[in-house]
Amino acid sequence: MAKLPYVALVGQTNAGKSALFNRLYGSQEAIVAREPGTTRDNVVRKVTLDETHAFWLIDTAGMKPAEDEFEASIQDQIADATELADIIIVVVDGTLQPADADKHIAKLALKSKKPVILAINKTDKRGAYKDEEFLRLGIKTIIRTSAEHNAGVKELVGHIVTHVPAQLQQIEEDSENQPIKLALIGRPNVGKSYLFNTLAGKQQAIVANVAGTTRDVNRVAVQYKGRTMEILDTAGVRRSGKREQGIEKFSVLRTLAAIDEADVCCLVMDVNELNT
Repeated sequence: MAKLPYVALVGQTNAGKSALFNRLYGSQEAIVAREPGTTRDNVVRKVTLDETHAFWLIDTAGMKPAEDEFEASIQDQIADATELADIIIVVVDGTLQPADADKHIAKLALKSKKPVILAINKTDKRGAYKDEEFLRLGIKTIIRTSAEHNAGVKELVGHIVTHVPAQLQQIEEDSENQPIKLALIGRPNVGKSYLFNTLAGKQQAIVANVAGTTRDVNRVAVQYKGRTMEILDTAGVRRSGKREQGIEKFSVLRTLAAIDEADVCCLVMDVNELNT
């Protein structure tokens, strides 16, 4: 199964990030998932542009500067978003001069070594600053947008697409040689990891340990009847009301990424908790 690239929108609260997300999603039809967060909604939707171009779009929670939690909040959320994403869009409010938070977000996004696009939003507003004011953020690709009036969105999509074809083409070229991927999914403490270890351990030959793309997805490749199978042990996902803030919010996105990548998914449940 081809793995679609992930595009993450990151930025401060009130930069118009969610409005831009809705514009990018636009006329697309399939809502892949909606994951309610504890402070706001974190949304993942699949954007299909045509028969050959598609990607997953992530709207991350807004980042609010706080005197005692500012650094930790920025670090945690940006680290998780950049870890999962293939392309990062930093959204800023064009009516405001770049703040320290914007500079920090841009710095961490660029540190990921992934394609980074700066979307200067609200450029239709009176008093919006020129591009030169945002050069200090260090992001070379700059797009002026107005999510409210749908301005600059096509240009933004065009820049996203420049990073999509090569990835999809490489995946298609290699697909015939890829192992069958089995993702174990379910709530915490239902025995996923035990099943993972059992499936890996009882095989005659473990081909290789495969490093995961995220911290909480364990992988192992095994030989079974002459075929190579890669087993993915995902993080447990709890109901939205029971999730903690921070890293756990992104475990849902990582599990969705594993589901997208897998050829087969196995839902693991605790027989003693079938009524919950």
